[in-house]
Amino acid sequence: MQSIKLIELAGNMAFVPVTTDSAFSLSVIDTVMMGRHPHSKPGSYNQDLKICYEALRMVDMAEFAMKNAGALSAGQLQRVAIAKGIAQAPKILILDEPTANLDIRHQILTTELLAKISKEKGMITLMISHDLNIASKYADKMIVMSKPGIIHSVGTPSEVITEKTIEEVYGVKSSVIEYKGRSHVILDSVTSIEGSANQ
Repeated sequence: MQSIKLIELAGNMAFVPVTTDSAFSLSVIDTVMMGRHPHSKPGSYNQDLKICYEALRMVDMAEFAMKNAGALSAGQLQRVAIAKGIAQAPKILILDEPTANLDIRHQILTTELLAKISKEKGMITLMISHDLNIASKYADKMIVMSKPGIIHSVGTPSEVITEKTIEEVYGVKSSVIEYKGRSHVILDSVTSIEGSANQ
């Protein structure tokens, strides 16, 4: 990694944080255009702009393109950050809690979009999430963490989303059912004050 230039790394990997700081007074489209920096070259502006508008359309934010990003809600800012990551056209996209500030509709739309782009473009998408049902519904593989930095289990959603795992990691009793071929968690009650994931 140390031998890779930052501009080359940015062209291959993008990171979308859980919260977006809008300290800079940029328009939404200019914010997303920042994601094109690793690919920009003389004469590429119009193509870069087209890519950014398409990314905004994907996350249902095109109508806000000329608005000041600082005037957006937390959920809207999150969608802009995701659009910026998509516009960066990376080989690997890492997202930290991308659905955290979104309403139910946009949680589903965003995660479906990420799954679709991953398959169509052959992009690797790594998503950190505390929403077991969203993760189970869309992930090909899951890594369940217990204590910070400690891996509890790795596998397909049906392999790792089990009642035993949820009780061991979170200290919560649950029922895990299969719905449309995917594991779905129905929460019951807390069995311990602290699960291993919070220790």
